[in-house]
Amino acid sequence: MITAAVYYIVVNAAGAALFAADKRKARLGKWRIQEKTLLLWAFAGAAPLMILTGRLIRHKTRTLVFRAGMPAAVLIHAGFWIWMLM
Repeated sequence: MITAAVYYIVVNAAGAALFAADKRKARLGKWRIQEKTLLLWAFAGAAPLMILTGRLIRHKTRTLVFRAGMPAAVLIHAGFWIWMLM
């Protein structure tokens, strides 16, 4: 259980950092992080903090794939844990 907690802490921190870096790159007009990379991190478990970070820095809040994909990732992980704990 502790290993899973550490995993989610690390993955969420990395996902939030990627979101912030993508926002910074967008402002500077530099090459951006691909959406599929951001979604991969979300589905790896980083979606909760990525949702919060996106709202705080107002990044990817209008993009449909993120508005639907991030909550879907949270539901998939919640479902997985409910299944594992039963």
